[in-house]
Amino acid sequence: MASLLERNDISLVNDIIYKIYSIEDITEMRLAFLRLLKILIPYCEASFYLASKGSAHILDNPVGVNISDESLQRYLDGFEDKDYTRWIFLSAKNIAYRETDLYSEYCRVNTAYYKELYYPANIHYSAQLCLSYHGTFVGIASLYRSRDEEDFTDDQIFLLDLFKEHLAYRLYHNNNFPDSPQKHLENIDGIRKKFGLTNRETEVLQRLFEGCSTAALARELNISPHTLKKHICNLYKKTGAKTRLDLLKDLSVVFSAKTKS
Repeated sequence: MASLLERNDISLVNDIIYKIYSIEDITEMRLAFLRLLKILIPYCEASFYLASKGSAHILDNPVGVNISDESLQRYLDGFEDKDYTRWIFLSAKNIAYRETDLYSEYCRVNTAYYKELYYPANIHYSAQLCLSYHGTFVGIASLYRSRDEEDFTDDQIFLLDLFKEHLAYRLYHNNNFPDSPQKHLENIDGIRKKFGLTNRETEVLQRLFEGCSTAALARELNISPHTLKKHICNLYKKTGAKTRLDLLKDLSVVFSAKTKS
């Protein structure tokens, strides 16, 4: 029975990948992707936004399954800036993840984003597929579950991850997306001046934003973990951040503002 289920999963994965490339209309492709994905990874609601091209928003042109057009637009009108996962798609990472992998239960449920958007809609769990191609953010697909359901499993995140390269490639080559904040690192000098950072602190901040771990960064800069910790503590003090997540979110906001100006 297990082998039959595995064969069925493989067949469905292949069918979804075929739809990604064969459906010409991007809106129809995204809807087909979400609907087929529900067979593979059950959810109660799902949305799929594209990266904005020149509007005041970071995201635009949403489609959804079991979500009204009004609810999709409501995110853009009142909740985009409150989204605590916003820094991830601003960093232009191509990644599948659970919200619960990023934040503790206590942190999530006490945010305005959760209280005002998730809770009224009976949403508690979320799995995200952040899509980027060659450093350019192109879109984000989100799957939602209620508190009465279980969180997304490791196996389901693994399955979701299988589609990221295909979706990112298709969206990038069909929509002529603008460069993401990741491609505006030449503006790092503005960040340095804004917060009064030293050259080394600027270098550390940029590498953290690009996703480098502290262990790898210490090796790359040929400094001790203790010295690196001192640089990061200085960054916290100068930017007002309390955690690394705060630090990255603050930087992503600055990059976002620069790309809109």
